[in-house]
Amino acid sequence: MKIKKKSFGLETLTTLAIILGIVAFFVTPLAAGSRGGYSPCHERVNAIFISDRITDVAYRLGVVPVAYCARCCWPMTQKELSTVTRLGCYRCATVDSVIKTADKHKARLILIEDGSVTINKDWNWTDKFLQPLKEHGYDIHVINFSEGVPRAILEIGKALGKEDKAMSLARQYARSLERIRNTIPAIRVDKKILILHGWGRRGVRVEAPGGYSDRFLLKPLGCVNVGGLIKKQDTKVKNGYFPLKSWQAVLKANPDIIVIYGNSCTVQKSLVRALKRHPELAKVTAIRDHAVYTLPFYMNSSVTQYPKILKVWIDAICRE
Repeated sequence: MKIKKKSFGLETLTTLAIILGIVAFFVTPLAAGSRGGYSPCHERVNAIFISDRITDVAYRLGVVPVAYCARCCWPMTQKELSTVTRLGCYRCATVDSVIKTADKHKARLILIEDGSVTINKDWNWTDKFLQPLKEHGYDIHVINFSEGVPRAILEIGKALGKEDKAMSLARQYARSLERIRNTIPAIRVDKKILILHGWGRRGVRVEAPGGYSDRFLLKPLGCVNVGGLIKKQDTKVKNGYFPLKSWQAVLKANPDIIVIYGNSCTVQKSLVRALKRHPELAKVTAIRDHAVYTLPFYMNSSVTQYPKILKVWIDAICRE
């Protein structure tokens, strides 16, 4: 019996070491180029953008506004757009703040999206901002992404006087997305995926089914989010997440793959501690097969980057 215990302990430590190596290897380079502020080659236009997606497309066209409204959790607000004035998210930004900023910079051009702000709320940018700003006589262009990203790119390019760049970007986006979708296996992958988000120094939360990853990444790949099997009945889902209260619940879900995003180190350390306390976690398929990957999160803000992010998920999930 002593020999078996020693052997199992060595097996667990080996599993831990391999997991740490795999997670480090699969950290996507998309998160690597994180420097503050936009580059000098970008043109600062006297306009205000009200939408994450409009701001993202304009940035890829080489344009930044004097100010913009976007979700605070959008990574670009802390990186490429960190030196551009952000007026707040849908909840915090006000019509008065937009008007004051526009008047300060003598900006008359405002691009506003007619579309959902977030998957978790019944919010639309136009509901709050369109009519009040119209009454002040601004040159307002309403952009709608519901008829496809390429068309929205062309509309934004026309409003900003960047038609040629917009045509090139729209073609590149359409071709990239088609090429990447063609690499998805014809037969459903049908893998069980657990998605964990590391936040802060010790926080680990589970992305509940029905969120961004389900809609834009798992569904196209024919995979299922098993996060719901971990949630207790009295656990509340907030903004698409709920806290991971016990790693032992992962045994029940038994995912084929564990995906990590956010602060991956937080999740890694939590898993290491859990494996030391509960060696039986080594039997979970994803842990046993060392299928624990750090992948980029897609929140439908950086729409131009969707093909690249989808490709990373395909490479990790479909090509093991």
